[in-house]
Amino acid sequence: MNEEAGQERVPIIDTSDIERYYRETGEWGQTQQSQPGISSSMASQYGSTPATQSDEVHAGMLEVFLNQFDECVKRITDTFTEGFQLYPQSEKIKEVHKLWTDKLKKVGSTCTTTEQPQTPDDKTPEKQANKENLDMSQLSQWTPSLAEEVCKTVDKTTTQTTQLAVIEPPAQKTQVEEMEKTALAVTPISQKTQEEYEYTIRRGRLIHDLDLGKPKIRPERQTELTDALRSPYVKRAVSIKAKLENAELSVSSYMFSAWGSMWDVVFRTKKGVPVMRSPLESLLPGIEVHILVISAWADLLNYEEKFKLKGSIARLFCSVNMLNEDDYIKNAKSRAKTFGDNMEPVLVSADVKKIPEHALIFVPVLHEAHFYCVCFNLKDMKVEVLDNSAKDVSMQAKYKKRPEKLRDALSVYLEKNGHPAGGVIDKVEPVRLEMPWRTKNNVIDCGVFLMRHMETYKGVSGKGWECGFSNECTDAGEISYKQSKEIDDLRRKYITKMLLSEGNEYRGFVKAEVAKYNKLSADEKKRLESKAYDTILARLDN
Repeated sequence: MNEEAGQERVPIIDTSDIERYYRETGEWGQTQQSQPGISSSMASQYGSTPATQSDEVHAGMLEVFLNQFDECVKRITDTFTEGFQLYPQSEKIKEVHKLWTDKLKKVGSTCTTTEQPQTPDDKTPEKQANKENLDMSQLSQWTPSLAEEVCKTVDKTTTQTTQLAVIEPPAQKTQVEEMEKTALAVTPISQKTQEEYEYTIRRGRLIHDLDLGKPKIRPERQTELTDALRSPYVKRAVSIKAKLENAELSVSSYMFSAWGSMWDVVFRTKKGVPVMRSPLESLLPGIEVHILVISAWADLLNYEEKFKLKGSIARLFCSVNMLNEDDYIKNAKSRAKTFGDNMEPVLVSADVKKIPEHALIFVPVLHEAHFYCVCFNLKDMKVEVLDNSAKDVSMQAKYKKRPEKLRDALSVYLEKNGHPAGGVIDKVEPVRLEMPWRTKNNVIDCGVFLMRHMETYKGVSGKGWECGFSNECTDAGEISYKQSKEIDDLRRKYITKMLLSEGNEYRGFVKAEVAKYNKLSADEKKRLESKAYDTILARLDN
């Protein structure tokens, strides 16, 4: 892994940390023999264990181990999350996940059977009562009882912050002004920093996901946005023509420097999937966009749908590859089942129970290292392929019946769920839209084009579609670099929009990290930027 100096994660059970702790505290070397109270297994498990001369030193050693343990758990759970996103049907990953949960349950049962030795003074009624209270408040973090307590704490913290939460349209200008005003500072939430709050949330989710407890979570209150927030003057789409603003330069420079751990989760909508730093770094100009970026983008666009004007057409954004590569060679029944299974998390992300009667459904597709989108218009009964590639090949040769097979699978799903388009949309032939900004020479930025098409298309093609891109070539047939500049800037604008969106649960963490990055010296930033491209590529390969 390519971590920068000063930003590396603590290695799991690194005895050099223990040795350094003892040297700094002056305890190292005083006695190298194991104390009678320490078992030989404890003394040998992590190598030669120096004698502990005080409870403070021993507590310090335990803190180091616990910190390393927390980091190990975070890495494993984040890796499982990414694995299930990329390979949702993988039996190998599911098997390893079962081993992981079994191991945690075993650790939990071991910890719950560990008791503190009693001293003669502890047996007095007063001391015994205090001990019982202490035991209840210091349960192992893996016990079912603490799982419930953590979730209650998270629920309480969330409730306290509800009155501070103000729903705002994710307009770029508002975010930029806020960034400049606060200088990228983290706003305290209920006397906690955003990092502490989100760390509590993550640990609560971890314990809940392991099913080690059955927390009682208060039902969410459903809120209805005012008409002001649904105004047609609320701009949700990023402006291509606008000049890059300070916040966009600041956030994108931070993300494109490869500074920080590749394992950090930096984006997640409330009901979407978490995305780590490394995939989002693929928005660096010159790199092909990672598949998880597209799925995260779909989550964000689903979140923004709550700000649409009443009466305007509803849009639903699916994750990439609603059908996997091998599904296209299976029978229609199998494809329909896979498509239906994959639609459920999409509805959760969009916070809707069913597909609206008149809706645009966007299905991103990654095929042969190229992104494009199939848009199903359930209002006008159209199936349209949105693709930036202008190569003059037939639909069959280019897409190999994928739009048709997606259409048929969607039709089965709609019919099964009582949607009027079910059994009708499957009779519509797909059409590839011919936009003036399509490209013949660009083979890198199809992911950025896909993101822009999903963001701006409202079912009206031709001059009614305000996408914003300039044409790839001039009227004389020469390549214009104006479009290339627009794409590079759009990459910076999109990474900023995603990370600073009100819908991003890790927004506060990102702002704090950007503030730290901005404090680096100019020489250090230049050094990071000089090798960021190679570092990011290496991270993506991992």
